[in-house]
Formats: sequence, C-alpha cells, structure tokens
Amino acid sequence: MVKMTATDSASTFDPIPDQTILNAKLKEIVEFEYEFTNDEGNREGAEAYRWIFEVTEPGLWNGWTLRGKTSRKFSNHESCKAMNYMTAIAGREFEPDESMETEDYYGYPCRIIVEEGNPDANGKVWNNVVEVLASPSSVSAKDVFG
Repeated sequence: MVKMTATDSASTFDPIPDQTILNAKLKEIVEFEYEFTNDEGNREGAEAYRWIFEVTEPGLWNGWTLRGKTSRKFSNHESCKAMNYMTAIAGREFEPDESMETEDYYGYPCRIIVEEGNPDANGKVWNNVVEVLASPSSVSAKDVFG
C-alpha cells in the first residue's frame, strides 16, 4: 500500500535560479492558442508551440518537467526561436521548404537555459525555458575549432 501525505506546494517549491543551464531531453511539442493584451490595450489571440523538456541533469532537478514557448514561425531568420530550438536539438540546420515530424526528435538530448517567470494569479513563480542549446554530445570538434 502506498501512503501519500499532502503538502502545501507553495512552501515546498523553490524555482530553479535564473540563467541555470541544465541537461535535458525533448519530451513533446504541442500547439496551443492564447490571448494577450497588445500595446493598445486590446485583447488579441495568438498561436504558439509549447516545448516540453525533462531535466536529465543529475541532482535536485532531475526528472523535472519544464516548458518553453515559441511562435509557430519556423524560418531560417536568426531570431526565430522555434528554428533555433530545433537546430540545437537536431544538431543540424533545416533548409527552406524542408518538412520534418517533431515526434522524430522526442527523447533527443539538449541543454536548456531556465529563468523564473512572472508570478501567477496565486503568487507562485514557475520556471520557463528561454533558450535551447546543443547537447555536448552533439557538438563536434569542427563546431568548436572550425
């Protein structure tokens, strides 16, 4: 028999410090829609990808699930977050008009940079993935030394 004891989650959760880099693996990418208030104060809808990672770093945060958000744009522009995330995870560039199935990359290793998000309505602070880096195992000597 399993015995569980409820705790006050607000008192037991300490966010991961800002700019912490952790080893992780990609678990899933899902499409979602959300609303935001634009600069004129009007509500607008937007579409995005939610990137779900599992921390594989040994230690306190091992096994934690962390999320990041990008737009659904997937272009080779240098500031395109979705392209930067996939390039780091896949370990390669994607050509214009190239298609791929995101599920093919589930379980791939990477490193993630984490920051503390804004408090939610209950005052709880959650961590967000803000950048994805190539896993050290996917970086070649050519990448390092040219």
